[in-house]
Amino acid sequence: MEWQKRVELSPLGRRWGRGDRITLWGSCFADELQQHLYRELYDCSPSPYGIIYNPLSMAEGLERLLADRPVTREELIAHEGLWHSPMHHGAFSAPSQEETLERISAAWQEARGRLATTTLWVFTFGTSYLYEWAEAPHGVVNNCHRLPASAFRRRRAEVGEIVERWVPLLEELTKGEAEVIMSVSPIPHYRDGAHESRLSKSVLLLAVDQLVTKFPMVHYFPSYEIQLDELRDYRFFAEDMAHPSAVAVRYILSRFETFALAEDLAFDREWHALLRLSEHRPLSSNPERVSAHYKDLLGRLCRFAERHPHPFLTALINQVEL
Repeated sequence: MEWQKRVELSPLGRRWGRGDRITLWGSCFADELQQHLYRELYDCSPSPYGIIYNPLSMAEGLERLLADRPVTREELIAHEGLWHSPMHHGAFSAPSQEETLERISAAWQEARGRLATTTLWVFTFGTSYLYEWAEAPHGVVNNCHRLPASAFRRRRAEVGEIVERWVPLLEELTKGEAEVIMSVSPIPHYRDGAHESRLSKSVLLLAVDQLVTKFPMVHYFPSYEIQLDELRDYRFFAEDMAHPSAVAVRYILSRFETFALAEDLAFDREWHALLRLSEHRPLSSNPERVSAHYKDLLGRLCRFAERHPHPFLTALINQVEL
């Protein structure tokens, strides 16, 4: 007798490796996946706007990136001592307009530079609830930055408008050899209420299903179903009983790897051994032994980096050298 419902998941026909460029946009799951792949030395990057929860803000961000239309000084707003961009996560906010624009510009230039060479796009939708400016023009904002609720009007996006907005974007992104993986975040929004959260996710699931059906180069990864149907026990949730636990996150990430990434067992064994060694702290109090440990580690990391250069490796080497 089976005591768990396993979400069946066939690996994609095409698999991506460390030689491919991967770009990941979306909610917290996309951010966790990007950090995981970065640590695993994949050539990956996040959205130039930071975390994005709703599909229409994501579409707006993509449209602007494809048209090379960055956020301007006139679009910034001042609130609670900081300058914010309604298109960006709060991590880009700063006390001055200049600093905010510098942070925005750095991420923008990197994203524009990778636009034509990205071979895999990963988009994770978090919610279909939108916040629009209450006064005309009624544009959707990505982040409210704690402005008064009266500044916005809130509504739930319709399946049709999501599909209509994303069809030309997916046509543009897949007209070369690039492919797309779409997913729906498993994290519910209980502040809206359990029923409203389910309605919101249902809209996203229906929209993604229509998009995947339209495009053979667009695929669906069921992170939502894995968390709620396969890992339905509360031991797989964090203390807030909403977010996946650390164990659940690792499991979902492992399922993504088998779904979309090419196996490279020799590389993984060598790199994971180095990672474990770098995380080890010598128990000896003998300064010579401690010094010898870090000298050996540094040599191994540098030799590995010569064969497999990566920014994460560079940062790790600099940390060991300190």
